[in-house]
Amino acid sequence: MRHITEGTFCLLAAAVILAVCSRSSFLYAFNNWDDANSYFTVGKGIMNGLMPYRDLFDQKGPLLYFLYGIAYLISHTTFRGVYVIEVLCGAADLLAVFRIISLYTEGAAAPFCKAIPYLLTPVTGMLMFSSRSFYWGGSAEEMLLPSLLWGLYLLMRYFKKLYPAPLPDRTVFAAGILAGCVFLIKFNSLGFYFGFMVMVLIADLTEAQQSEENGSNGGCRSRSKLRFTVAGIKRFLRHCGFFLSGMFLSALPWILFFAIRGALYDLFHVYIYLNAFVYSEKLPFAERLYRMLRIIYAHMRSNWQYSCPAALGLVLLFVRAAAKKGKWTELAAPVMTGGFLLTGIFIGGVELLYYPFPAAAFACLGAAGIAALPADASGRGSADLGVEKTEKKAGRMDSRIAGLAAAFGAAGIGIGVLCALLLSMNVHFMKYEKDDLWMYHFRDRIAESGIKAPTLLNVNCFDAGLYTVADILPTCRFFQTQTIKLDDVALTQQAFIDEGRTDFVLSRDHEPQNIGRHYRKIAEEVMEQSENTYVYYLYEKAD
Repeated sequence: MRHITEGTFCLLAAAVILAVCSRSSFLYAFNNWDDANSYFTVGKGIMNGLMPYRDLFDQKGPLLYFLYGIAYLISHTTFRGVYVIEVLCGAADLLAVFRIISLYTEGAAAPFCKAIPYLLTPVTGMLMFSSRSFYWGGSAEEMLLPSLLWGLYLLMRYFKKLYPAPLPDRTVFAAGILAGCVFLIKFNSLGFYFGFMVMVLIADLTEAQQSEENGSNGGCRSRSKLRFTVAGIKRFLRHCGFFLSGMFLSALPWILFFAIRGALYDLFHVYIYLNAFVYSEKLPFAERLYRMLRIIYAHMRSNWQYSCPAALGLVLLFVRAAAKKGKWTELAAPVMTGGFLLTGIFIGGVELLYYPFPAAAFACLGAAGIAALPADASGRGSADLGVEKTEKKAGRMDSRIAGLAAAFGAAGIGIGVLCALLLSMNVHFMKYEKDDLWMYHFRDRIAESGIKAPTLLNVNCFDAGLYTVADILPTCRFFQTQTIKLDDVALTQQAFIDEGRTDFVLSRDHEPQNIGRHYRKIAEEVMEQSENTYVYYLYEKAD
């Protein structure tokens, strides 16, 4: 571990911590979360020639389904492929966290400060992945988190190291690409990048004022002031162009893919229109605002693993700015992006356990603030900055602190695993084997029927996992029951049952209407899930 790179270290830490925290890992018999199974089914459909939205109805973004499609190619009937995708995303998360923490240890006079990110990065990852909103693993929020963390890194790096110098165009373009990835997974988290562009506006206007004052004062630096100028507005419009170009570049392959397959209307109608105008609740503005604030407060209390570090980090950034060891914009950047992020997520009035997980990105602020304490206390030297740049280019670490970094890294991963075992809501599910789960019993009943390429309809609940374990590709567009208020869902599913169009029907808690016309019940099992008890029924076509 003495010569391990930052990326490899983060990959190792993510793999170990997520093995404990995610039900997709090899430590669990199956990820029985219905949302994750529906993503898996749509991803499987993509890899078998079906189109999301048109052939298989679900409401998340196409990039999420593509990632699950890759997971399906890795393993057709388990979540081992999803675990691989989670580890890669988790490694990207932790590498961004590592870089953000390192911003506050660069140039420290005490060499050991450079090893601190190796200790704090895995611990921060544990706090994010063991939180209540991480849920069971594999959420859309988890898959988009890297795009938020790297956007936060770009913003924090600029305001800490370059501001009030001009904001590089390539930084805004990269942010646009990241925002496009968020949009293609779940667009209600795009509020983060609205806040990002507000900070770009502030940077452009204050930079314009700074340049004017520098020119009039013989090049002497003076205090930055926010003022609307023609130069600043032009600079911001140019940055908007770069940002939108990045977003368009991310979306272009999917626009072409859906256009070629004749499903572009379905993409916009289901993913954008229905999510924006049908799924969210209709509430008066005052009630919507009150409900949003109440929901955010409740979620931040229940997800203390990252809300407390985030709050600590903001306090420490405030103290650094007040002591003139940091800039006020370093504090404004996470406040602005975090505020707009939470507003975008909860303004619709919908409250689910996993919704606030994108806010876990700000857990790194606590680690960064803690890392800055010894670095500030030891003092900083310009010579060390040059050494760090040379080390980064060479991809190695000074041998004086490599051993300390290895020890810190091992301790960080060890602490992360131990705390994850204590904090993660999923650990209790490790006791279950495949033989304990109803979906494997139902899979065996389907196999015993001898039907080649059996068909299945899942009603009265989201995708419960039988499509996955039995490796069945849906033949009905509404392959699961939806919560969205569309009459087509119930009508289409009932037509399939009335006409006996699938070999098997899976139902939860209720017997489907007219099921006895073409089907007979062949299995029934009870399962406790999320502190609830459900009864699952399997019907086989009798005629």
